[in-house]
Amino acid sequence: MTTLKLSRLAAFGFAVLAMTVSAQTATPPMMNVEELATGKKIYFERCAGCHGVLRKGATGKNLEPHWAKKAPDGTEQEGGTLKLGTNRLEKIIGIGTEGGMVNYDDILTKDEINIMARYIQQVPDVPPRIQLEGHAGELEVDRSRRSTAQETAEQGQPEERVCGDAARHG
Repeated sequence: MTTLKLSRLAAFGFAVLAMTVSAQTATPPMMNVEELATGKKIYFERCAGCHGVLRKGATGKNLEPHWAKKAPDGTEQEGGTLKLGTNRLEKIIGIGTEGGMVNYDDILTKDEINIMARYIQQVPDVPPRIQLEGHAGELEVDRSRRSTAQETAEQGQPEERVCGDAARHG
């Protein structure tokens, strides 16, 4: 290899290293208290169902600011919303993805999309506590009762399934 090729290869390696360190140490974009509250409200109303309350992913992708995991072949994979940046996140939120995320450009305003793009680059919030109406105290579960499925399984009998569609059960 020539010296020129080696220096280019070294420069490329340093650039990749710098991007990795930059993504890990990047600071989230600034947000005021009102924007953070708006982002939190929108996230828990519209996003948490797919991306999870802690943003670790569910049916939707992981939306943590930075994540790292080992691939099956042992290589380390890294990513996160900080690596994507505000402009790219605004586009994803606005137009959706082929993977199934809907477009929000006709649901949220441009300002709300910008707030959400910046919000998901912040450290995830603690999920809000949701109180069920009429239940001032904690709900208790009576663990002394056993389900019919448990009893039937212990007796070695198949569980009878009930379905309102008589045509399916001939």
